[in-house]
Amino acid sequence: MAVTAWCLALGFPLAYSVARMRSNRGRGLVIVLLLCPLMTSAVVRSYGWLIMLGDQGVLSVSLMNLGLIESPLRLLYTQMGTTIALVEVLLPFMVLSLIGVIQNIHPSLEEAAASLGAGMWRVLIDVVLPLSMPGVAAGSVLVFILAIGAFVTPALIGGAKILFVPMLVYQQAMAVMNWPFAAAIAFVFLLLVLILIRAQVYLLDHHRRWSGNP
Repeated sequence: MAVTAWCLALGFPLAYSVARMRSNRGRGLVIVLLLCPLMTSAVVRSYGWLIMLGDQGVLSVSLMNLGLIESPLRLLYTQMGTTIALVEVLLPFMVLSLIGVIQNIHPSLEEAAASLGAGMWRVLIDVVLPLSMPGVAAGSVLVFILAIGAFVTPALIGGAKILFVPMLVYQQAMAVMNWPFAAAIAFVFLLLVLILIRAQVYLLDHHRRWSGNP
């Protein structure tokens, strides 16, 4: 849930900025930059985060040189470090899910709200966010499913201390040789994914009816 929340919090402003860019060339360039990390292997990116988040990594050394911290940050093999790495990996999925929906929101609606005295934040919360709920729902479900199904990044960044569902299934099946329990976990995981997809379909259908679209 933390990964999904951070991806939504960081991805929504970025998607809005890209969707409202007047230059098609600039918009295309930003989208290409968003897609570039997806062209790199998850293993390579995870090893990059090992270098960034280590006790003597780039992040800790830079902050100590700036005098912001006195001792290295303990981010490697922690929940926070794993969350940071997964947010970087999955953020493009959230942004790309939101860009198309926000582009379909006509700017005149925002201009009308602003002309009635609404500030920028009120326009975003009262106008843009409700109309972009299909993208929010689709992006959130997609990011959540990819996050709980991630294996390489949690294994390298979180180590043995951070157990995600795929790692737990792997340990039970290959290390403990408890195949029935591993199968049960996998079945519950599959059931959870199907429930989320069904909930997404229901929310999108409800939003379509509420907005008056056939």
